[in-house]
Amino acid sequence: MKKFLVLIVSLFISMPAMAYQNYILMADKQITNIEVSNSDILKIEPMCTTKGKGCSMMLIPKNIGATRLSFCKGRKKINLCITIFQDKTCIEKINGVKLVPVDLPLELNK
Repeated sequence: MKKFLVLIVSLFISMPAMAYQNYILMADKQITNIEVSNSDILKIEPMCTTKGKGCSMMLIPKNIGATRLSFCKGRKKINLCITIFQDKTCIEKINGVKLVPVDLPLELNK
């Protein structure tokens, strides 16, 4: 039993550290019809504000890989290409929305 525990602990220690970056996506209109092409890579959590308009959501990376996020902002369809790497999250084709990294203070996001 001790050998098994030592093996398991050594496997976890030898695994690379994952430093995924969470983001809050904010829009000026209500966000609806949220779809993720691969939910094993990215999790989406809609967020309600105090005004209850539903204009923001949290992007939570789960695994390394690439996926596509699509949603409607008012009547306009928005598509984002998202690639999750071991140490960063890359989001391409950002049109009409604002992305704020959760782990960094706003002063550093310029």
